Amino acid sequence: MKRVLWMMGIAAAAAAPPARAQLAVEVRGGAGVGNHAAAITKFGFDPGPSIGAALSWAPRPRVEVYAGYSRTGFGCTGGFCPERGMRFTSHGVDAGVRLSLPFAASPWLRVGVVRHTLDYGRAPDGAEPASGRAAGGVGFEVGGGLEVRVGRTLAATPGIRYVRYGAAGGDGVAMLVGDVGLRIRM
Repeated sequence: MKRVLWMMGIAAAAAAPPARAQLAVEVRGGAGVGNHAAAITKFGFDPGPSIGAALSWAPRPRVEVYAGYSRTGFGCTGGFCPERGMRFTSHGVDAGVRLSLPFAASPWLRVGVVRHTLDYGRAPDGAEPASGRAAGGVGFEVGGGLEVRVGRTLAATPGIRYVRYGAAGGDGVAMLVGDVGLRIRM
């Protein structure tokens, strides 16, 4: 029985792609919109910049586990925001699973958890320099897009993500982010 288990382990290791081919680094940039429940607003269209970076590892073909950092800014157009000129910035870590299909321009789907913190403050033209930080919260993200190979190890990855988590006092934060990534397979 031991010999069979050893043979199965050796066969699995031989069938797996090299470890260096399983790693990928991705940097993303774009814009996001969102809302914060405590601001008494609905989802408003006042976009802000969005950036992110992630490292992923593929234990199986077309299945990757990722971990990274993202930061998205947005404003709000309702509630008490217009008179106060409020801006929000959500930032923190993201981790989850990314699935892709084997086509030339392969679609991808990303599902994961986030641990983010929400910073808030007045826009630069606001009357007073007020700012603060809401307590961090845990939530989820789901997204999708296309991976277009530009070379053997380089790909462009345009996509869209929806992120939702609870901040201070259980107030929800929701964001919609559209961005483009540059992905390098090692």
